[in-house]
Amino acid sequence: DYLEIDPDFRGNVLGVFLVAVIATRALELGCDGTVLTAFPVPGLIEFYEGTGAVRQAPRGWNHSRNLVALTFELPALGRLKELADALLEEKQA
Repeated sequence: DYLEIDPDFRGNVLGVFLVAVIATRALELGCDGTVLTAFPVPGLIEFYEGTGAVRQAPRGWNHSRNLVALTFELPALGRLKELADALLEEKQA
């Protein structure tokens, strides 16, 4: 329901890795996309867009008007999984 990175670690690989792990799990569950909502904090929406999110909500999706809906479609999930796999391999090497 709610994820947040410690402010001391924002803007580095940990945030990208978190999004990549979520994408990996979504693919394991057979999802063809994921949606998250975020507060319109300066730099946050752009961060998610940089990881492959598109600023939109699927049809019929309801969310608070003070939040921005971000959708990760299947190609973005695949790229994020590849990134998570590469980061894990790098750490294990």
